[in-house]
Amino acid sequence: MNYLWVTGMFRSGTTLLAKMLDAHPKIAFTSDPYRPYFNDLRDMVARKNGLLKNNLPHMPLSDYFCDDEQLKVMKFVQSANLDMEIPKGHLEELKNLIAKRGMEFSPFVAQHVDELKGRNYCELFHSMMKLVAKYYGKGDEEIVGSKEVWCNEFTSVLLRSFNELKVINIIRDPRAVCASRNIIGEKYPWLFLARQWRKLSIFSWLFTNYREFSKSLLVIRYEDLIQNPEEVSKKICSFIGVDFSYDMIDGNKFREGDGSSWSQNSSYGTSKEISAKYSEKWREVLNEDQIKLIEMLCCHEMKLFGYDPINEGVDILSEKYVYDPLIVKQEELAEWIKQYSDTRPIFNLIEMSKELVRNRLMHMDDNEIVQLKASNEIIESLFIDRQYFNYARKSVFQEEKI
Repeated sequence: MNYLWVTGMFRSGTTLLAKMLDAHPKIAFTSDPYRPYFNDLRDMVARKNGLLKNNLPHMPLSDYFCDDEQLKVMKFVQSANLDMEIPKGHLEELKNLIAKRGMEFSPFVAQHVDELKGRNYCELFHSMMKLVAKYYGKGDEEIVGSKEVWCNEFTSVLLRSFNELKVINIIRDPRAVCASRNIIGEKYPWLFLARQWRKLSIFSWLFTNYREFSKSLLVIRYEDLIQNPEEVSKKICSFIGVDFSYDMIDGNKFREGDGSSWSQNSSYGTSKEISAKYSEKWREVLNEDQIKLIEMLCCHEMKLFGYDPINEGVDILSEKYVYDPLIVKQEELAEWIKQYSDTRPIFNLIEMSKELVRNRLMHMDDNEIVQLKASNEIIESLFIDRQYFNYARKSVFQEEKI
């Protein structure tokens, strides 16, 4: 049995892609059943290396921005060995967390977590996939898998651990992600959204540049998927090694995790069709300052995937947004993120000052960086990876010469 794993930021089309894959007659697929597995793996790696001692278990995954300890953990995760033993008592706790998390989107898995087993994280992953096949399969599937949001950084450790696995990372325009999340319903801090989007995008870009993943990782854009669903679906099928099925682009064949009929989950309406109707809605629902801020914080990462700013000069972060940052009110925030957020103006000023340093470093030449003694440690804390920093900065200088 071959495995398929999909990941990306929330509100980026991961659920739509999961439903398309599940509709294929040779694929058993489901949404968000195993997020605690990845948080637990992170925690186990951290403990093994004496890190994050003051963190509560299963805290949200970091954006790694200006956080040296989290960055160290991330690096250890990249080279982790999934043969790490899972204590029996701990496995029972993890299964309970999986059941609680998965009930909303993958209840057939959540209701049978007692069947999960494994002495280590490698065996547990195999068991997780077998559970998906058993309760979401059709009996003759060739591929089984799941999608999890926020987890792009685990792409490498999974691909290095499972030869039978392929991974798809899906990317969406950050302006559309922010509009979809922050205009209707519970909101998130603008900086949180921008930094998480940057992190996930940088990892996707980095992994596509690893030769070892050239045949096992596919990165697609949400906009391409909804504008050309048949073309992109055929590309996906070729990548994972199955024949294309028109069921993948027939919304009437899509189902929810409980087996009921599915409707597209857009912040602006529902539909059984794969539609690009709302792909540019962000131009209407975001105001000028919100668009400019997103573009200033994400413009270099946007260029990696062909998302062009609509404002000029956004490659330079305006100090206006440093001294007068855009802040979402505490009472408007999603309940789970309130404990991790600080809406005080002084806190947001400090955080935006860090962004200003990041932005200025991007425009410095090599001599200036040497003179400032901008070490790898500093650069990685701001950009996650030196390779990405060098590439993005080179692009900046090329544009300035033009």
